[in-house]
Amino acid sequence: MMRKSMSEGAERAALAGTSKPVLETDSSWSVLRWLLVTATSWFLLKELAPLLRPLLLAVFLAYIILPARVYLQGQMRGGVRHWLLLAGLGVVLAGLIVMAYGDILELSSDVPRLHNRTKEILHEITDYTREHIP
Repeated sequence: MMRKSMSEGAERAALAGTSKPVLETDSSWSVLRWLLVTATSWFLLKELAPLLRPLLLAVFLAYIILPARVYLQGQMRGGVRHWLLLAGLGVVLAGLIVMAYGDILELSSDVPRLHNRTKEILHEITDYTREHIP
């Protein structure tokens, strides 16, 4: 009986010694998988942004605005609820406008730089074709 428990302990020790590099390899593969998933997700979000924006707006309307309206209908009577709902929608709309305005300003400041860079690239392409293509 004692001999069997000693052999089990030796087997556990041997397995513990061999499993450490396997665990390090497994963790590096899991990091690689997460990096690939993150990069793929980022790329898909950038590419599908025109499709996802209206969908996100619809989800926002369905899960936030409409339940708030139903709640206000049940809690208040008369015109006060309409004013509160209108004020809340106005705040949300103002926030979206501020975010869009910031993006427009950033884009307008980048346009001259991008235009100059496009001219440089076209000039480099023209020079390369003149030198290397007869």
